[in-house]
Amino acid sequence: MSALAPGDLQAISPITLTEDWDCGIGGGIWSNGLVLASYFTENKALMQERLKGTRCLELGSGNGWLAAVLASVVVDCEVVVTDTKEHLPLMEKTVVTNLDKIPGDKNRVSCAELLWGEQTLPGKFDFIFGTDVAYRDYLHVPLIDCLKTHLSKEGSAMIGVCMHDTTTHFFDRLKEQGLVYERVRDELMPERYRGQLFAMIIIDDGAAGSVGRPALATALVDYRLLPNAGYKGLSSYPAWVNRLAKSGGGVKFGEDYDNKYCDPVREAFEATGAGGRKGKKELTEKQRAALAKLKGGK
Repeated sequence: MSALAPGDLQAISPITLTEDWDCGIGGGIWSNGLVLASYFTENKALMQERLKGTRCLELGSGNGWLAAVLASVVVDCEVVVTDTKEHLPLMEKTVVTNLDKIPGDKNRVSCAELLWGEQTLPGKFDFIFGTDVAYRDYLHVPLIDCLKTHLSKEGSAMIGVCMHDTTTHFFDRLKEQGLVYERVRDELMPERYRGQLFAMIIIDDGAAGSVGRPALATALVDYRLLPNAGYKGLSSYPAWVNRLAKSGGGVKFGEDYDNKYCDPVREAFEATGAGGRKGKKELTEKQRAALAKLKGGK
C-alpha cells in the first residue's frame, strides 16, 4: 500500500477520496492506483482522443477514485465502476462527492456490483482497467473470464500489477485464453514511477486495430517521444504509419528478415521529421511483407 502524504492525491488529480478501510482492502489507494491515475492525467490529450465516446469499465475499484479520475480526464466516455457489494457505498460516495469535477453528463459514471466469472453486465466495453486485481492466483481465471466476457471486439484492457505478488501464472493463463499482453515501457510512464516493482499491462485479443497497444502502450502518437513534432493524432500521420499502428507495436519480420523488428517509435520519428529525416510516405518492401503476413494477406 502506498504511504500517502497530505496532498499526494491532489498532486495527481483534483478528484478527492475519503479512505474507509472498514469496507475492505479497496478502501484506500494502493501504489498501482496512483501510477495509472498519473498515466491518465499526464496523457490527457491522448486519453481524450482514444477514449472519446467509448464505454469504460473499472474492475475491482474498491473506492471509485481511479474511475472518477478517468471520467474527469475524458469528457464524454461512459464509466462503469465495479467491485463487490461491500465496496459500493464508498464507490458511490466518491463519485457523488466529485461530480462537480466531472465534466459533461453527470449520469455517465455509475457504480455496480460485479463478481468476476459469476455476473455479467449488459453490453461490451471498449476499455477495461483495474489495479492490483491479479495479486492472488485464484483470481486469475475469473478475472480473465470477466475480461473476455466484457471486452468489445476491438477493445483493450489496462491492468496494473505488482511484480512481487502477481505470478507468471497470470500471464500463462492470458496466453492460454488467446489474449496477448504487453508491458507499457518504462519511458512512457510518469518519470517518478519508472524502475519500480509495478507495471502497467495492456491486454487485448491481438486483433488488428484494437484500441490498446497502438493507443496506450506503443505511444506511436505520444507527444513526449516526438518533442519536435508536437502532439498529433493518428490521422495526422502518413497512411503507412497508421497501418503500422493498427498492426501493433514492434512488428516482428520473422526468420526471412533476420528477426528484425519494426520499431514504431523510430518510424514515428522518421514520419514526422522529428528524428532529422524527411518523412516517408510509403511502406518499405519489408514492412509491406510483414504487415501482409500479420493480416494473413499476400
